[in-house]
Amino acid sequence: MKAAILHEKPLQLKRRTAKTSKPFDIILNLNLSAGCKCSYVELKIPVEFEISIERLNEDKDSIIHSLKRKAIEDQCCGQTIVVEKQRRYNDNHPVGSKVGRSGKAGDHVA
Repeated sequence: MKAAILHEKPLQLKRRTAKTSKPFDIILNLNLSAGCKCSYVELKIPVEFEISIERLNEDKDSIIHSLKRKAIEDQCCGQTIVVEKQRRYNDNHPVGSKVGRSGKAGDHVA
């Protein structure tokens, strides 16, 4: 793998076909402004082309819990806040339907 430093916009890399399907990491360094506590932050993004059967069967809650745990354990500098995603829709109605006071889809609240 070769390193690439992107300074000019648009930030684009040419795609290269991988000869193997071995997992690898993409490391993204973001330079921060002078007023920040850290001068840069490094994000390590694992890429794996093959996925195990156990990983396919994991539910969303366990994945979110795992990500929260990793975010708390891997603090490097600065302040870290774990953000939770909340469901904003009713399970009885499809996402995007508007439900009014009567509880019926399509009954818009004025």
